[in-house]
Amino acid sequence: MFPRIVVVVPTRNRADTLLSCLKTFGACDYPNLGMVVANNASDDDTLEVIDSIRDSRIKVISTDRRVGMSQNFEFALQDVLQHEDDSAYVTIIGDDDGVLNLGFERIGGVLAEFSEIEAFTWRYPGYSWPSVVDKAMPNVLDVPLDFTGPTARDAREVFQNFVSGKVRYTDLARVYHGLVRVSLLRRLVRNGRLIHAMAPDIYLGVVSTLSVEKIVEIPFPLTINGASGHSTGSLAVIGGKPRKAGSQASQFYAEANLDPHPSVGMVPPTLRICEFESLQFARDLGFWSGQVEPGEEFHLMLKEGVGASEEQVSKIEVVLEGIASFFKWESFLLAEKDAFDARSSVREGKNRLDFDFGWNRVSKRFRVKCDQFKVSDIEGAVRIADFLYRFRQFIEGDQAREAGVSEFCDVEGLEAFASLRKENERLKKKIKQLNSSVFVRFFTWFQRLFAR
Repeated sequence: MFPRIVVVVPTRNRADTLLSCLKTFGACDYPNLGMVVANNASDDDTLEVIDSIRDSRIKVISTDRRVGMSQNFEFALQDVLQHEDDSAYVTIIGDDDGVLNLGFERIGGVLAEFSEIEAFTWRYPGYSWPSVVDKAMPNVLDVPLDFTGPTARDAREVFQNFVSGKVRYTDLARVYHGLVRVSLLRRLVRNGRLIHAMAPDIYLGVVSTLSVEKIVEIPFPLTINGASGHSTGSLAVIGGKPRKAGSQASQFYAEANLDPHPSVGMVPPTLRICEFESLQFARDLGFWSGQVEPGEEFHLMLKEGVGASEEQVSKIEVVLEGIASFFKWESFLLAEKDAFDARSSVREGKNRLDFDFGWNRVSKRFRVKCDQFKVSDIEGAVRIADFLYRFRQFIEGDQAREAGVSEFCDVEGLEAFASLRKENERLKKKIKQLNSSVFVRFFTWFQRLFAR
């Protein structure tokens, strides 16, 4: 039996990236899969793009006017609450993100094993579109490869680690690039709404974590995160200078969104401010009873991180004046400040970092320049990521799905694959020694096949 899974995609005027996103969904063959595309009054080719996919599993709902991001998330999730049973599961992705069939091939068994769990997370790969705001990393795929078996984590411990700065909001029980049961979503409704904060992904992560006992991290991703010129997070956080009037980001935040929490007011919505605001709302709505009090480094990071004008800095100081030291984020926030300084270097035309490509033995991630594969969208990035995951499992001795990689292989390729299988034990020892030569050799072969 395969539990129902619904992929929610809020979108607005992003037909260019949405097409590639929907193609990754079309490649998934999970037996009980559906998608809800929440069209936020788009006036481009969004509806035509959806029609061109011709996938009966895709449902389109449209707002009657343009609304803010939180309202469109709410619009989509309310449709799920109305039409899906409590036993169904939901994940939200952006219209420049994608889904991986490899993850959906395996999720049924995990959901059966952990049938009492309502929240699942995974370490997802990331892809920077050629149009990404951060020009230090255009058209780059970053794939984490150090997975272990499904791990159950205590939700209260995760939350305390979050408010103490030991983990980020992406470690919470996410709906965005995570999987939660509809029964959990129903318990999150307050005053007739699911979402109450400026950043719906952060807010839902906070209140979901506070509403479950366990979170299970699964050893394979169902989704891939994309960062493009459209990405709201990139537009809001990258770029320390005040947003120019008329820019996509300024238009987005000028539109009617939810009213910010009174403790925040109309200050630039940086990541830290959005986390702080979500915690404030969670407390006000009865999800927890703690207090949120950033330290001195929080003040410094906020002021320098947003690259704010004097007027904006003054507003931030007023907001933080009455907040006195629950968040012990000093070391974590110093790292955040360094990240903002690095983004400033990018804006000044400097290289942010000398990024290593290929296998990184410290982070256990594989970073790919997608230009070399003639890939420039999330659909192509998914194919590369899928291959890397399958190859990793093969060389580590897990059962290989040769059919899963056959689309990339000609006769020569299959012979090479069989040859590698014979050398399996030797290759396993090499990988344990973090020897990257195997990855390089096989990846070079894969590059040649992909480019044909």
